[in-house]
Amino acid sequence: MIVDFGGVLYFPPDLQSLQRWQKFLGLKNDGPLNEFFAATPGESDYARKVFTGEIPEAEVWKKLGSHWRISPWLLRYVRKRSFSKRRFNQPVANYIQSLRPRFQTAILSNAGDQDRQIFNEAYCIEDLVDTVIISAEVRLAKPDPRIYLLALERLGVQPEETIFVDDLQVNIAAARQLGIRAIQFQDNEQFFKEIKEITGIL
Repeated sequence: MIVDFGGVLYFPPDLQSLQRWQKFLGLKNDGPLNEFFAATPGESDYARKVFTGEIPEAEVWKKLGSHWRISPWLLRYVRKRSFSKRRFNQPVANYIQSLRPRFQTAILSNAGDQDRQIFNEAYCIEDLVDTVIISAEVRLAKPDPRIYLLALERLGVQPEETIFVDDLQVNIAAARQLGIRAIQFQDNEQFFKEIKEITGIL
């Protein structure tokens, strides 16, 4: 089983939450927020470059700090607050972890080059699965088919043996084109229902 991180195991702040932080800190409500935080690689060339490692995350935060004229420590504080325990989807995480060692498991995330450390510090993600694939580290991002093939190779499985879970339809469609069984995550109830329909077990 291969699962996405943001949107499945972790519920990131939505645009409204980010805008509340902007208002609280007296920040401009403009480009950088929408360009990076609320965009997918297919929607924003800037986001694509961050998620494929062409632009280091340190540069992103430096740009935001300079643009909004706030200190690096305050940016780090805001970012750390966004990874609270209440944003982690513990029921699904417990399920994924329970599959081991009977089944191979992976997290496949479109994320920047600093995010593995952040995800581990907040949620110990490497204890949950057999392998964690971060897009910026492998220079590929969903929905590029090559990143799915890389995940299959690392797990040593075939597409038809695999279930992929992601919240974005574009990523689901790309996985299905490769013959991977895919579930578009909406909520936990729907996730567990579809898992049972596919596997016959929970």
